[in-house]
Amino acid sequence: MLQGQAGGRPKVVVSKDPSCGCCGAWADHLRRAGFPVEIVETTDVNAVKRRLGVPADLASCHTAEVQGYVIEGHVPAAAMV
Repeated sequence: MLQGQAGGRPKVVVSKDPSCGCCGAWADHLRRAGFPVEIVETTDVNAVKRRLGVPADLASCHTAEVQGYVIEGHVPAAAMV
């Protein structure tokens, strides 16, 4: 279970391309579930994926980092608790 300070949800850092709208919708989904979200816009999301070791066959439109975990794509907030 992911847990932040004082038992709350940990911050999720989402790296996304500025032109992608679905990534923002996923971030809003996480916020509604109680996760604080930081958006990092980059035109080279693939560089983030390479840095984090995301295999090309598992790559999605955005990559999130939370408590040392890498989350790729539209993972439901319920699966992160």
